[in-house]
Amino acid sequence: MKGIKYIICFFVFCFAMVIVAESQIFRLDQFHSPYRYTSLYLQYGQDEKEMVQDILRAADRNNVKVFTYIKTPTGNYDSIKLYGTPNYQQHLKFELSIYDKHYKSLFVGDIHFSFHSLEEIQGFKDVHDFYIIGGKDEADQFKSELINTYAGNFPREGYQNRDAQFTVFAIWGLVAGIVLLLTYYDVLRQRKENLIRISMGERVSTILIKNIVSDTLVFALMFSIIFIGLNRLTSITHQFTESLLCIAVLLFLNGSVYLSLRTTHIKQAFSNTSSNTRRLLTLNYVFKAFTVIVTIAIISSNLVMIHDSYQLYKQKPFFEKHAQFSYIYIQYRPYVDQNGTAHAMFEESELLQS
Repeated sequence: MKGIKYIICFFVFCFAMVIVAESQIFRLDQFHSPYRYTSLYLQYGQDEKEMVQDILRAADRNNVKVFTYIKTPTGNYDSIKLYGTPNYQQHLKFELSIYDKHYKSLFVGDIHFSFHSLEEIQGFKDVHDFYIIGGKDEADQFKSELINTYAGNFPREGYQNRDAQFTVFAIWGLVAGIVLLLTYYDVLRQRKENLIRISMGERVSTILIKNIVSDTLVFALMFSIIFIGLNRLTSITHQFTESLLCIAVLLFLNGSVYLSLRTTHIKQAFSNTSSNTRRLLTLNYVFKAFTVIVTIAIISSNLVMIHDSYQLYKQKPFFEKHAQFSYIYIQYRPYVDQNGTAHAMFEESELLQS
């Protein structure tokens, strides 16, 4: 039984670690989402170097960091070059764990990040979106200093994406359910054998320790082997601390299941219709119901994405027809009152656009 259990657990661990690693790419692709963002446009006749210096001075005066990026598909991976004001790299490394390196993926494509100073950017006329690291008031004041020269909208709020962390705990929670179910079944299968071994003089504590140590060592070895193997293929270190925490909790719970071996009733152990068997059957149904609910939730979320994608696809003829057209974005000019408070005029602009 243990051999079958370990084989199943190996593939379950492998599946979980691949899913967790691949979710890293989706997080990296939207790395900028938590930050306020604004737009700046190099006007006709303006100099790129002068715009760079204006951004640097405004960021320094208002104690904010500013960055932008250029994403370029290059064959099998996407190259993301970041350009920003001084020290923006340290913030991204500390807060988002993004480094100047190549992030590998098995299924969705690699991503390569590189950091550069704002002065190194080429083709400023094609770069319009800028992301601001700092408080709301500081970000608004930064924009106020530049809006008359480089136009664009006032800073808008980003959003915190917690999907990556939720995915880690959800995946390992599902893994824990499968492992604990197999361990419980293993406990039931051992009861008759253990009673015979105890009757022959073997200590209960010895049986417990053997089972707990055996599972702990094998699971730790599995995790290490899978980590070493997948590390060459994908970004397995994503949310690694959370994964280690989940593994530690799993090992603790798994060991706790074996503690039920301390008390074994002879009648129940040798009965084919024992309450333990009924409990295992009930647990099987509960677990199946849980997996059905999770599957339905995943399919439902995919249906929403499919619907949204279809709605976007239906607009294809319109954009093809107007591909050669230019467009203009109309909104009220933001202003700053006498006490220094910035007003973005979003509501008034929406009424104007409608």
